[in-house]
Amino acid sequence: MLEKYDVVRAMFHGFEYQRGLAGTPQERLVVMAEAIEWILEQQHQAAQQETDDNAKKQAHRRYQDAVLALSKAFALSAASDEARQIRDEVGFFQTIRAALVKSSATPGKSTAEREFAVQQIIDRAVVTTEIVDILSAAGLSSPDISILSDDFLLEIQQMEKKNLALEALKRLLNDEIHSRSRTNVTEEKKSPND
Repeated sequence: MLEKYDVVRAMFHGFEYQRGLAGTPQERLVVMAEAIEWILEQQHQAAQQETDDNAKKQAHRRYQDAVLALSKAFALSAASDEARQIRDEVGFFQTIRAALVKSSATPGKSTAEREFAVQQIIDRAVVTTEIVDILSAAGLSSPDISILSDDFLLEIQQMEKKNLALEALKRLLNDEIHSRSRTNVTEEKKSPND
């Protein structure tokens, strides 16, 4: 378990993720957004160095796979003193993994798997009664109806957390397409005489 823990910690070398273990809910969400951005950037750089498509895919999944291995080892030794000492960090790593898995969910994932990933994020992220602006924590301004305007795209290019913003935009577009396709199916089922 400690070997797997060291592997995941090494992926955050140069990033102080410990800030996400304490602090206000707003501060923790900001650190989580920064951590997701950090991992996406690390995976992107690693994938660019690969020439084989399979190796590129593995580079994009390296963090997720490492945290999964850590989670399995942690579950087997959860009662040990060592496991208790790293419990909060493992929870943080799992939260970042769940967010990454959720953002890159493929159509092959079942609804139950997607809902489980969201539930993991909700359970581990922040437990509070305080209202937190998730968009501002991710470095995004309030939503605008004209989301693909030139101003919005220019704003994304100048953002610090480009990868996180692009993942959010991709998810927003996928959700909108999915929503519209459901509407269209409903309209198709209406009889032409209506």
